[in-house]
Amino acid sequence: GSWAKRLHAGWAGLCGIVAAQLANTGYTGPKTVFEGKLGLYNSFLRSESLDMTAIFKGLGTDWEISNVRPKLYPCCHYLQSYLDCVSCMRKEYRLHPNDIAKIDCKVAQGAVNIICEPWEKKISPKTAYDARFSLPFAVSLMLAKGKAGVEEFSERYLEDEEIRSLMGTRRYEVEPSFLVKDMPGYVSVRLKNEDHYEYEIKQVRGDALHPIQREELLEKFNQNTSFLDRGRGKRIAELIFEFDRLDRMDALTIEMS
Repeated sequence: GSWAKRLHAGWAGLCGIVAAQLANTGYTGPKTVFEGKLGLYNSFLRSESLDMTAIFKGLGTDWEISNVRPKLYPCCHYLQSYLDCVSCMRKEYRLHPNDIAKIDCKVAQGAVNIICEPWEKKISPKTAYDARFSLPFAVSLMLAKGKAGVEEFSERYLEDEEIRSLMGTRRYEVEPSFLVKDMPGYVSVRLKNEDHYEYEIKQVRGDALHPIQREELLEKFNQNTSFLDRGRGKRIAELIFEFDRLDRMDALTIEMS
């Protein structure tokens, strides 16, 4: 229930900026900051062997940033595939909340303690932040409202009767074949007339092999920048998409300041 997650996700970026500013003034650091005895790799790898050949393979030609998975929905990354599953099911099968009798989800073991347990808290989130880590809330939200943006993951939807009713029909089970690193999703819906539908996503979208479409990213960007006038938000988006071709960053930083 704390706000710590909102802070630490950006802390690395801040440290990178400060490090660059210090280096620009001539401030020095250890030459073996990565591979040294007390360097980055040994701090995190511990007893694992360090293969520098693998680390330098493709350096300057292969860009891992294309495999950084952006989140389409403003909630836990483990919930992204489930929201995609439900979104696809609503469109393909024209599901209506009032027709649903039961909802079942399959979950990777490593995600259970984040989005499923303790179950009594997940089916009754007390804050909007709690809701962002609740599998029953996220699935029920998408089924009921057809979208799951910043507005939907807010306090006003915590007591929504339609969402609450759907959460009461939710169950989950651990799927041994699911790998938590893939952040998969599986949703099964049984209707009151006994019709049954299911949808599975084996790996979360967002990396180079499973990209999120530009239009979807823009839609989320526009939601997140709705406090700006539309023209300014559009200009910032265009500059970001042209980032690799900018001679200087002045245009972007001025527009964003």
